[in-house]
Amino acid sequence: IITSHLSTLVFDVLSTENQSKGQSYYGLFVPSRNGANQGQWLNPDFPISAYQLKESGFVEFREDDQYTALMKAAAETFTLSLTPDSLVEGEIILKKKDHVTHLISKVGKSLGTVFLTNYRVIFIPHDKSSYDDAANAEETSIPLSLIDEVSEYGQIGIQIACKDWRDVIFGFPADSRNLFFKEIKEKMAIQSTEKVFAFSSRELFSMNAWDLFDPMSEYKRQGMTINSNWRVTEANNTYVLCPTYPRRFVVPSSVTDDDLVAISKFRSKGRMPAVVWMHPHNSATLTRCAQPRSGITRSRCPQDEKLVSAILQANPNGQEVYVVDSRPVANSIANTFMGRGIENTDTYKGTRFKFLGIGNIHVIRESFKKLNVLCRFNKDDNQRWLSSLENSHWLENLSGLLDGVSLIVDTMDKHGCSVITHCSDGWDRTAQLVSLSELMLDSYFRTVLGFEILLEKEWLSFGHRFEERVGHSQRHVNEESPIFVMFVDCVWQIWKQYPCSFQFNEHFLITILDHLYSCRFGTFLYSCEKERREAEIKIRTNSLWSFINSNITEYLNPFYIHNPKVLYPVSDVKRLQLWSGYYLRWDRRMKVTESPEGKMRTLEDKCDTLSRRIEELQLYK
Repeated sequence: IITSHLSTLVFDVLSTENQSKGQSYYGLFVPSRNGANQGQWLNPDFPISAYQLKESGFVEFREDDQYTALMKAAAETFTLSLTPDSLVEGEIILKKKDHVTHLISKVGKSLGTVFLTNYRVIFIPHDKSSYDDAANAEETSIPLSLIDEVSEYGQIGIQIACKDWRDVIFGFPADSRNLFFKEIKEKMAIQSTEKVFAFSSRELFSMNAWDLFDPMSEYKRQGMTINSNWRVTEANNTYVLCPTYPRRFVVPSSVTDDDLVAISKFRSKGRMPAVVWMHPHNSATLTRCAQPRSGITRSRCPQDEKLVSAILQANPNGQEVYVVDSRPVANSIANTFMGRGIENTDTYKGTRFKFLGIGNIHVIRESFKKLNVLCRFNKDDNQRWLSSLENSHWLENLSGLLDGVSLIVDTMDKHGCSVITHCSDGWDRTAQLVSLSELMLDSYFRTVLGFEILLEKEWLSFGHRFEERVGHSQRHVNEESPIFVMFVDCVWQIWKQYPCSFQFNEHFLITILDHLYSCRFGTFLYSCEKERREAEIKIRTNSLWSFINSNITEYLNPFYIHNPKVLYPVSDVKRLQLWSGYYLRWDRRMKVTESPEGKMRTLEDKCDTLSRRIEELQLYK
């Protein structure tokens, strides 16, 4: 019996023995949507009257001389009548076109059906044997918010360029290309965030992860709520002090809410120093903020100086506070001419200053563009591959960021000194530095749940500009930058260096990046906690963590061993790697070796299957 189950339709090839003739007959029955016992035989000449329908995963059509024609004809007839089996609740098919050709560069082509829904573009191949690789026979799914550009290709084709670096080409029947092209252009032009699919989704999961992150619980875990040196302020409860900050955050106990009002006016965008992590053994703390409004006149804020002094005094093991400015020196100085700048160590007693020289969003965007060109268009140039990778400066930028993380981790863990870090506005490089440093310092953040809470805390509640950096709805071309992608790439680099110290696998990281762009979930929509509350994001959309945690076994690292030690990433460029599992995954000619954890999962699945089979056989004894 060969079975294939897609959506509500079933293929079932059956063999029954004709007792009178002693022969075996084969038939293919396609049931209708009205019920399993209604439908039609595609080979009515075979007198099969009794049959049993079974649902199973796709096995494969057997290629042999006698039944090849039957199988291929059945496959095309079946596929033309189906709808995508992967439709999610709330997804609606808007348009469908049969006999569309999917062109795959230097691999081949496949005839199939294209669907346009309110969420994405889906292609289903008719004849799964037309691909060289069985893996290529799966659906091609392109969320509308993932589309970077759509253009005409030749006389009858459409080319879709995606933000995840896919290039998909469809060839349409001559009379339908223009209409489909127009439809896709209209649907991808999302004018407001509330128009994305997350607000239409009606998916249900086994858990609701919107309340996964509770600031009070997290600060209690770190021991700050029971330490008299610190308090959780609610001065920003209505987001008046700082619209892009969370309602609750930690400050020194000696700093009053009135002090915070003055400090918010002194720090860029009102983003005042907030303590986000405390070392469990030496009481060193990690604090994030934006640059001060000191300017060329070196303006001062006594309340801000009081807060920094309180951070120093709260740490009995540290003799000074490191102020780590992620920017190049020249950039920091240039900001002083615009009324901003840096802290003056003459007035901020007990501080030591350190510049990291990490590039701004524009530098990172240009570097990423060069990497994009290499991985999408120049991947065949083997002679210049390494030099082109070097010229993109991508690994160099990763190295610079990891250098900064190593400095912060070393300062806090080995020297016991507290660290205050900022960039210009404290929502790009600052988010990268504090979250990566906490990942190294705190083994809890290296679990699935801990990593999700880390992202909620440092990226979502403290206001990374996802709306501008990713471009979910209206495009902000000059403000777009892969800051979050760069952060996840660094996590992957460290994950590769310490493969047994992380509870999650590579698939977990790739899934997060896929849904950064997909807009299927509300997690990465909007740019701060205030905007998400106003949009009622927790009521009207699903959390990505609900999806992941409901299928958590897919994202677990089978080699994970809890390691409470502090990790020190190796940041040398020669030790860093291009993340081919993400950047080159759409190159179908690459034979990606199955990861060790993937092999482990395969073996575990086989063991489970054999165990179930043994149990079934025992029942028949």
